[in-house]
Amino acid sequence: MSNIITRTYEPRDERAMNEVIQQSFKNPNANAYPLPPSRFVVIAELDGKVVGHTSIRPMLFHVGGSIVRAGILHMVGTDPAHQHEGIGHAMLDKVTEIMRAERLAISLLETPVPLFYRLKNWEVVSDRVDVTVPRAAVEAGAAKFKGTLELRDGSLDRLAVYAGTRERMGSKCWFFVHTNGEYMKLLADKMFHGSLVEFFYEIWLGGQYKGYLFGSRDISIKEGEALRITIKELAMDAYDPATIAAIYKELLSFDDEFQAVGAGFNVVPGLAVAMKALGGTDVKVGGNVDMIRINMVREFFKAIRGQLEPALAGFLRKAKQKEAQDVLLDVDGERVVLSCKGGHVVVNDGTSSCDGCATFSLARTDLARVVTGLVAPSVLVTEGKARCEPRVTLAQLDAVFPPRPVVINYSNHFFTAHAGEMGIEN
Repeated sequence: MSNIITRTYEPRDERAMNEVIQQSFKNPNANAYPLPPSRFVVIAELDGKVVGHTSIRPMLFHVGGSIVRAGILHMVGTDPAHQHEGIGHAMLDKVTEIMRAERLAISLLETPVPLFYRLKNWEVVSDRVDVTVPRAAVEAGAAKFKGTLELRDGSLDRLAVYAGTRERMGSKCWFFVHTNGEYMKLLADKMFHGSLVEFFYEIWLGGQYKGYLFGSRDISIKEGEALRITIKELAMDAYDPATIAAIYKELLSFDDEFQAVGAGFNVVPGLAVAMKALGGTDVKVGGNVDMIRINMVREFFKAIRGQLEPALAGFLRKAKQKEAQDVLLDVDGERVVLSCKGGHVVVNDGTSSCDGCATFSLARTDLARVVTGLVAPSVLVTEGKARCEPRVTLAQLDAVFPPRPVVINYSNHFFTAHAGEMGIEN
């Protein structure tokens, strides 16, 4: 491992880099494009030979109503002849160094091999679930719809309207990508082909625009399976089950052969709840899983403190307390102070004094589980995976970090859409 050198990309690396990717992924057409700026591309060398590659695609994400700077890890590949020699570990160490230098507070990736990334403090944050509603349940739900519904063809001239709808939807989610006009254009472009398979519709209720949806119609099926319509995205400000049923009924009217409507694994929580209320069933999707790593604890909490304050205020009201406890958060030695006086959260450097602070110590992987609502702080302490002194503070921490539905939604190929807002040249 001492002979491994990790550095950023240079133009002379292009051919060797793509050869490593093709060999690693066993795909002669695999490549690293589009490349982000060279300082975000990591090359691993062993004795002067390129043996590894990955890249960071900087993007902006919603964590509730807050925006967080993030880096998407893309195409982590090593030369198969040098597997298990520490190349992947070395590249991930370089990735963390770059992420911190660029103030990318969190990292995300999708991978079929989560165990390797857990060794480097990444954590799986959500199961991929597909929700399906059969035609009979759609029709029964649509019978309860009162009003008028029209699905109109979408238009590239109205991208700003769609971007606004999507941004409002995303702001209610945790780890949903930020949508600006350029991102929406990249997302919608491929849907406007006039195809019988793919569609993009505006949703109008009572003569008013209420949202949009896009998706595809099955063109082939396995023997014994019914044709279905797949919703890739349905963006509205609210998801009433009867309204969703009426929309789905309209989609199914395309052809009697279609017997169900399904929504993919990145369905937003509100839509998933509505579909299950109609009698939909969910099935875990195999293959890749979504993972997250919190690179910069202080930067992350500074960005999301506005999302913590309502929960903290609710805790104070319920507990009939005037003041909350300040907390020294120790994450694998990275320390920050969450000052909670007056129900407001102020994030301070953990190297400063914190007289009277409670202390909550945990691993970086467990912090990811806490902030995504997968596990309560008190559960970690009970399991011996975290320490809290005094333990009475756990009630406050549990209230600030409640269970919450998480949806990981992004297309890393669209990273260029955020470059200007992030101050990153293409």
